[in-house]
Amino acid sequence: ALFDWDNTVIKNDIGDLMVFWMIKTGKIYQPPEYNWRKTNADMTTDAVTMLRAACDGLAMPGSLLPTDRADTQAVACADAILSVYLDNKGKVGAAFVGHDYRRMEPTYAWAVQLQAGHSPADIALLAKDVIAEGLAAAVGATQQVGSRKVNAYVRVYDQMKDLIGAMQDNGFDVWVITATSEPVVKAFADQVKIATDHVIGVRMVLDAMGKQTYNLQGCGDVPDGVNDGAATFKGNTMMTYIDGKRCWVNKVIY
Repeated sequence: ALFDWDNTVIKNDIGDLMVFWMIKTGKIYQPPEYNWRKTNADMTTDAVTMLRAACDGLAMPGSLLPTDRADTQAVACADAILSVYLDNKGKVGAAFVGHDYRRMEPTYAWAVQLQAGHSPADIALLAKDVIAEGLAAAVGATQQVGSRKVNAYVRVYDQMKDLIGAMQDNGFDVWVITATSEPVVKAFADQVKIATDHVIGVRMVLDAMGKQTYNLQGCGDVPDGVNDGAATFKGNTMMTYIDGKRCWVNKVIY
């Protein structure tokens, strides 16, 4: 038995809350060479230009962007990131183009790609704080990130928790298959008594230091991602989304 996570097992989207938290606590790294296309090969020139104009002056490449600050430039950078993530918009047009809608939702992928520079274990620890904050927030609560008001709460659906428990009691092998960062959902899955080795989410290629890169692990006919931020890239075209979920179920479970 395979369950989606966000707005299926839980109300609202823990991937959203993770992005919001990373912005408001300044945990997103300035990309190499200020080149935001290295974060996602499908990002448009319009979106890259908007992000550069808003964020270049805040930090050197490889340093954390201080989007936790309240000054005008920091808020502008936070707003630019939110525009790309929440609205799929650059300054005047779409932020992402060219992807296969059956295999990829680029804003979901980008939420995980923004975690580059952190290890999966670090992300899991950060997620624990995000989950606790979201569960403690009142139903309907909002928070300010940049200049925008965004959602601040999550809840586990009691009915879904009961259903998963009943299926487990009756011999079903219950898994989560989600288009959210795998370490984040692993940190949440114990709320419904699903083991971490039964969670399949977006998995990133790791660097030599065990840190997440901007590249997605491959599946099926799609190799592990490589992206130089210019004309040379491969992979990064499938995630755990629609048809991509079937590929990852075959790869991990079967």
